[in-house]
Amino acid sequence: LGIIGWWKLSKNYHFLGKAVDKQSVDYCRRWVDKSQRDYCIGEVAIEKKDASLCLEVQGTWKITCLIEVAREKKDETICNTIESEKERDICRTGVALVKKDKNICENIAGADEKERCFRRVAEEMEKRISQSPITATILHRPEKSASFL
Repeated sequence: LGIIGWWKLSKNYHFLGKAVDKQSVDYCRRWVDKSQRDYCIGEVAIEKKDASLCLEVQGTWKITCLIEVAREKKDETICNTIESEKERDICRTGVALVKKDKNICENIAGADEKERCFRRVAEEMEKRISQSPITATILHRPEKSASFL
């Protein structure tokens, strides 16, 4: 990258920072490069938790955006807008993990992803139980000393 290349890159990161900070895609739309513009719009959509902005983006960025917004909003219905069954299933697994809700796993079409969803949600539930203050107190209760007997 020459000086002009670095200047353009720096300018784009400036727009990205402003777009995310102000939660406005107007800065993103100034980018000439479609891939960078889509990335910027996707980042704003995730920050705003606005799935409708994800629909302006194409390809991988669109799918990533929808999956992340669904997780952030804990909203499985956003996953339904993803055309690919495999990626829709991945989205549902993400929402199930965030909500720690194994019932969402039931809506997954692919057998492997469904099994993965149930397993990962169970692992998250175990972590939550083992990290709860009540469980910690019970598991780490000091032994009674002889003076208390």
